[in-house]
Amino acid sequence: MNVPLRTWILLVLVLGAAVTTVLPSREPTLPGMLELAVLRGPGDLATSRALTPLADYLGLSLRRSIRVRVVAIDTLTNRTDFDLALLPARLAVTHPTSDILAWSKPRGTGAADTRPLMVYRSGTKLASIALPRVIVGDASTFDPAKVRGWLQAQGVDASSGAPAFGHNPYDHSEALAALVHRAFDLAVVRESDLRVALDSGLVDRTQYAYLAVAPSAQGFALVAGPDLPTAARRKLRDAALNLDHLRYDPSSLRARGVLEAMGNLGLDGFVPAEILPSLRP
Repeated sequence: MNVPLRTWILLVLVLGAAVTTVLPSREPTLPGMLELAVLRGPGDLATSRALTPLADYLGLSLRRSIRVRVVAIDTLTNRTDFDLALLPARLAVTHPTSDILAWSKPRGTGAADTRPLMVYRSGTKLASIALPRVIVGDASTFDPAKVRGWLQAQGVDASSGAPAFGHNPYDHSEALAALVHRAFDLAVVRESDLRVALDSGLVDRTQYAYLAVAPSAQGFALVAGPDLPTAARRKLRDAALNLDHLRYDPSSLRARGVLEAMGNLGLDGFVPAEILPSLRP
């Protein structure tokens, strides 16, 4: 008995529909191009060059292209539609639509934490400085209100008005250089940046003193936007954390290239945002 062709076609379609009801459905389709929003640092071009290898590497885990978008702090603070972002801790923990995937490590450290330090000339009595000129590493890392409280807790007269701020959220050497050139009396910077400045000779360790003004805190967080599917977040988190393992793999040239480029912004890979990230759904 000859069966019409369209009958066979209908049979195949019915069987296909039946199979799809048994097999698990795929994750939601992502757009063809995702964006990694980052703060403007040493310049749009320099910032983009430093983070584009990271965006390309993360994109491989999703089989999607990820484009770096350099934005100003007010733009990033108000945005709720980003796919991925690299946010300072102060913004990451307060942004209502972001999910922290991993914390970045400052260059030259093994952890994500770094302390805020007050740096000043050796032999200076802080309480004796009348109307001190204060510069802070940048306006996104430290809350200006907290900086004022830190100064007052150390006996520094903070009534002279708002402090000045450096322009690069990834590197506080600008503020340290201004202190060294005597444009300011005090500088509040990350400990990791001071270490680099001491090692490079920018700051003479025999001429300057420092003290911690607050407990250690994280630097930057890789965060996912609200519309990124759960499965995609898991892949991105795993890819970011794998950088730390692949740095020791001699065959992983891509990972080493990513870390080398990130190093231009003082970043050295990522660490987990929780104790056992593999147990996270």
